[in-house]
Amino acid sequence: MIYISSLNSGTLLALYTAYSINLWSDVMKLLKQLVISTFLITVTGSAYAIPTLIDFKADADGNEKGYASLNNYAGLKITASSLFDNAGDTQQFAYMDSGKAGLGSCMDVTAGFQCTPSSDDNVTRGESVHFMWDSNVVITGIWFNNNHDSDFSLLGDKISIEGDDYMFVAADFDASRSSGNGTLADAVAKRNADFLYDITRNVSMNSSFDISYFNDQFYISAIQFETVPEPGILALLSIGLIGLGVARCKK
Repeated sequence: MIYISSLNSGTLLALYTAYSINLWSDVMKLLKQLVISTFLITVTGSAYAIPTLIDFKADADGNEKGYASLNNYAGLKITASSLFDNAGDTQQFAYMDSGKAGLGSCMDVTAGFQCTPSSDDNVTRGESVHFMWDSNVVITGIWFNNNHDSDFSLLGDKISIEGDDYMFVAADFDASRSSGNGTLADAVAKRNADFLYDITRNVSMNSSFDISYFNDQFYISAIQFETVPEPGILALLSIGLIGLGVARCKK
């Protein structure tokens, strides 16, 4: 059953116009689409979402550089910060590090925007990387690695992911994004082992989503998210579809 009272005045007006010229069957089809879409947004928050994967590890190869604000990706701003300063210098850089690494953090860069010292290019003690989108998003996966550290693995390590001090276990190893024969041991031997954090996280527009050091250094290999349209926009699109249906049938 469809509860007409739950629709706004603009939707009701469009429905009444269509009904008045005997197009009720077409209207019901369009209304059904509207109700289903609105229900999905209410329940899942992801109807008509646009999935996006940003592969920092791949993008950093051939493009190693530090950024006061990394704005290479539409609708997303990435910055870094540290609890510590370097001789009074509190500037921190989001750093794209090549060599099977990805997104890290660096206190200082050269005139050519290379990290100095070069060993300070991952997220280490006291450091955080901040993500801010210009729309509501749902994060569906974040991949991490420790490919430039001595053990080349995050197994048993923790990372603070927007308040979730998450410890990585063997089941988090993602062979599809790692080197070797599909085992963690072989990926570690080849110094390219990605671990996946796949807990869904909702982030409001212009809110900072922070990923911070907990007990071992790391890089962010990739992040996957879905942009969630505003329910009001979906309603307007549905009204437009109804209007198009009415105009088409008048012809």
